[in-house]
This record gives sequence, structure tokens and C-alpha cells, in this order.
Amino acid sequence: MTRLVPLVVPVEGPVSLATLRTYLRVDGPDDDEVLAIILKAARHTLAMRCGRLLAIETWRLILDAWPEGQRVVVPLMPFRRVVAARLYDNKSVASAFPPSAITLESQGEPAVLKCTSLPSPGVATGGIEIDVECGYSNSADVPAGLALAVLRAATRLYEMRGDENQTLQDEAFEILIAPFRSVRLA
Repeated sequence: MTRLVPLVVPVEGPVSLATLRTYLRVDGPDDDEVLAIILKAARHTLAMRCGRLLAIETWRLILDAWPEGQRVVVPLMPFRRVVAARLYDNKSVASAFPPSAITLESQGEPAVLKCTSLPSPGVATGGIEIDVECGYSNSADVPAGLALAVLRAATRLYEMRGDENQTLQDEAFEILIAPFRSVRLA
């Protein structure tokens, strides 16, 4: 099982607060604090629903044990690079992987890292940490459908403030993210 922890998440992305304000037809900065929180939640929702990051972010993949063949699937896209990697021994002391121990086996989506000749972690949970950088490098690279999906999700959050009986996603959101979702064939 792989757990994900965000390490570096940009405050702004390709969908800015000004863009959201324009899209919602909200005049003035009165709601900016709420809109900033809503925008962050909408971007996070998109990332969790289809694994796409709209701006460069650094995340930690935490594994309890090596998957079969020491192949680690990076569930966030687009993959850019490995930033750091550590293995914990039986005294919970971390040691860095040698750079040659990790190679990019597949640049596809999702990316697959091959970790070669590394021992098993010495702790039962969270003994392997791999920090990766993923996301689109600039606003021009972000597919329009994903940017619009963030605006749709943010709109739903803004509209349903205080209403607990509504769902975040709507049909338009699902249609917009469908081409970008990873499909697993069993």
C-alpha cells in the first residue's frame, strides 16, 4: 500500500483566484479568503480523482514494503523526477538510496520506478519513502478540460456553502476529467 503526503504545494496554480472570481462573477475581494480555500480544495479534489497536478508539486510516497519486483508506481501525473528516497532500518534510522538504485522504468502514465537491489525496510510501517516531483510545468501545458474542471468544482463548493445535502462533483466535472483518469485493467 502506498500512502501519499504533500510536501510542497504551490499557493497559486494555472487557475488563479482572479480567474475564479471572474468565472463566478464575484466583484471585489470581499470573498477572497473563502475563495482561496475553495480553490485549494477544488485542485486537491481534481488531484485525488484523476491523479493530475496542475502545477509542480512535491509529494512523498510512503510504502511499508517493496511491491513485486521493486517496481513503484507513481500515482501522480505528470511525473517529473525523484527528489529524494530513504529506507528506514530496524532502529528507525533513515538512509538515503544511492541515485543509481532508482531508475525510471516507464515514463507512461502512471510512471513506474524500478528500485534495484535494495534491502527490505527494517520497520513494519512506513519504512520506504520516495519524494517525487510531479505536475505540469506551466499554465500553458495544463489541458483546458482540467482547468475548467477545477473551476466547476470550485463553483459547486461556492454554491453549496452551508448546504450539507449536495455533492461536490456534477456530471460536467466527471465529463471533463474522464479523459485524464487512469484506467486499471485487471
